[in-house]
Amino acid sequence: FESLIAQTWRRGRLLIAGDAAHRTPPFLGQGLCAGIRDASNLAWKLAAVCQGRAGDALLDTYEPERLPHVRAFIQGAIEAGKIVQMADPEALKARTRDMRANPKAYAPPNPALGPGLRDGGDEGGLGRQVVQPLIQGRLLDDHIGHAFGVVCSSAFAQAHADQLGRMQALRGLRVVALPPE
Repeated sequence: FESLIAQTWRRGRLLIAGDAAHRTPPFLGQGLCAGIRDASNLAWKLAAVCQGRAGDALLDTYEPERLPHVRAFIQGAIEAGKIVQMADPEALKARTRDMRANPKAYAPPNPALGPGLRDGGDEGGLGRQVVQPLIQGRLLDDHIGHAFGVVCSSAFAQAHADQLGRMQALRGLRVVALPPE
C-alpha cells in the first residue's frame, strides 16, 4: 500500500482533488471519503467564483483547508495498517490487551480543517465533522438541507442574534441553534 500527497493542488486554473491530490492506504476507508470532501470544498468555491460572488483568491483556501485534514487521515490509515497487518502472535496479544484497556487511543482521527476561511484556531468542534443530532425530532441535515449551516449553542445564538440574523439573510444559509441537551 502507498500513501501520496501532491506537492500542490492548484496551479492557475487547474485544481486537483481526490486521488489526483492524495492517495490513502485502505485501512480506514477514507480515500474516497477524502475525495468527496475535496469535491464538496471545491464545488461551492468554484460556483461562487464563476458566478462572480467571490474573487479568485477564494480558491487559494482549498488546499490549506483540506491538506491537514487529509494528512491526518493518511497517517491514521498508516497506523491502522500497522495494527491490521500484525503477524507476531505475542505482539497481537499485547495489542488486543491495549485496545481493550485504551479504546480511545485506537479511535479514527477527527481532524479540523486547516486555516483557510477561518483562522485555524481549534475551538471545540470548529472545522470538524460532527455527529448528526436529532433536533425537535428531525436530523440536523433535515434542518439545513443542501445549504450552508451555522450550527451553534442556544446561548451563542442568543448572544449573537443580530449577527446571525444578518448571516441568515444570505442566500442559502441556515442557522441551527442546538438545544442544551
